[in-house]
Amino acid sequence: MAVKPWIVALMASAAAIAATPNSAQAANLCVGDLSISACLRDGADHLSAAIAWDDAALLAKLPPEKVEGIKELYRSVLGREADAEGLRTYSLALVEGWSLTKVREALAESPEAGDAIHRLYEEVLARRADEGGIKTYRTMMERGWGLHRIRRDLADSREAQMRLQALAG
Repeated sequence: MAVKPWIVALMASAAAIAATPNSAQAANLCVGDLSISACLRDGADHLSAAIAWDDAALLAKLPPEKVEGIKELYRSVLGREADAEGLRTYSLALVEGWSLTKVREALAESPEAGDAIHRLYEEVLARRADEGGIKTYRTMMERGWGLHRIRRDLADSREAQMRLQALAG
């Protein structure tokens, strides 16, 4: 996330106030906009910045279909509901110009997506995925595949068919 100019100004002002004999005048100084705010608490002697997100204001900037798009990507790519932190992160990314395609790519490249691919390999093929398999299925996720499609592809593979024959054998 890019640093907002007003945060820089706030920090510069706090530093200047902290350098004066009467630093108590910085107590509880807050500034912000619709998506983020920064506050200095307890005067400049104990200078600390607290970033507080206003989720409702952030989500209000996005059309409902974009928020639903993020949620659907979580279900498709990671096999779970979006948590508050992820929804906040990718909502902000969309507000700042990302597309849902870019969100999909970011989720597909996440460690959690790699873990999900490994789990599918273990469930279907009774082994961990090799590097080539991880790379292939991350690419397929980026192109629109979800975990259900990957599971079906693994189950239809020659390796899975041979494994089933051996188990039935």
